[in-house]
Amino acid sequence: MGTCLEAGLLGDLYGAGNPLLLIGPDATERALFEASASGELGRCRYLHLATHGLADGDRPELSALVLARVSPDPDYDGLLHMRKAFRLKLNADLVALSACQTGLGKQMSGEGVVGLSTAFFSAGTPSIVMSLWNVSDISTALLMRRFYGNLLAGQRKSTALREAKSWLRNLTLSDLGELTAREPLLADTARGLRAVTEAEKGERTDQKPFAHPHYWAPFILTGDPR
Repeated sequence: MGTCLEAGLLGDLYGAGNPLLLIGPDATERALFEASASGELGRCRYLHLATHGLADGDRPELSALVLARVSPDPDYDGLLHMRKAFRLKLNADLVALSACQTGLGKQMSGEGVVGLSTAFFSAGTPSIVMSLWNVSDISTALLMRRFYGNLLAGQRKSTALREAKSWLRNLTLSDLGELTAREPLLADTARGLRAVTEAEKGERTDQKPFAHPHYWAPFILTGDPR
């Protein structure tokens, strides 16, 4: 549910630009590599992967992003491992690995931290947004929506992410209600948050549901900050 919300929000944001949007059963490893082979992936300015992440700190080559696998495929198992990501042909200004623990890896002498980011840098991007721990679906969707909105407004990548974190940290339920009016996809999210943060006597509260660093701090930008 969280990844679909995230993809929907970003799809609406970039709708006028006809983004390549692969959701649910369409988001297969085969589809990703076919887009790479055809050159379509190389024409994307941003590559955003919202999915589940599997981190292996001892054997970083086994770290992976989980993609859809609708039916048995002898060529693709639905796991985009580090060694496979090396083969992607990118020309993206930014890759966002919007999943759990995508920034983890193994510290290697002379190389730094080796993990999924290593492969995407090699595949052809100067900047990567990645996570340091398990992330919340809802807060991640909100953060990424704000981050890309900042990029569209012309902000540097580093500035865009920093502002998005500050915005999420200070977001109140009242703010979320106003945002929902503009973003119908967030309606269920706003209702759910109000239900769990409502005062005992039914009074509205301006509690900040994402103030804890767990929600706003996991994502970092590495590479070119511009």
